[in-house]
Amino acid sequence: MDKELKDFLFEKKEFFASGFFENESASPILRIARGIKRQLENVELEKYNGTYLYPSGKNFIYKTYNNILNYNYSYSIGYSKQNLENIINISKSEEKEIWKEIKRKLDYYFSSQPLFEPKYTIGGKGYTHSIPNYEKVLK
Repeated sequence: MDKELKDFLFEKKEFFASGFFENESASPILRIARGIKRQLENVELEKYNGTYLYPSGKNFIYKTYNNILNYNYSYSIGYSKQNLENIINISKSEEKEIWKEIKRKLDYYFSSQPLFEPKYTIGGKGYTHSIPNYEKVLK
């Protein structure tokens, strides 16, 4: 492969996935954090509509409607096999193998182990509603 997967995904506007693939040996938390960072750095903001908080709203950072990976605060990271399979089917032959390699890695990642230990999960694959350094926050 001439190009790293992260660069290939970035060019395809798969910003969350690009960040996720920046360091494949990192922990799940760090990979997800890097994905969120890349998404926030590159997401196209909606037109300002006069609200007090901008940008805000349901799809502010989660604008990954047709992407292969996305983030949601309730279930952490989502993987759309269907979107990726559609991309593979319509890809040019020179890109098809890259997309297949991405699919192979994602299939392995999502089938090999849970993202988080079960005791840290709430209603899905990740955790929400937590406060690191809770004692410090209370003080």
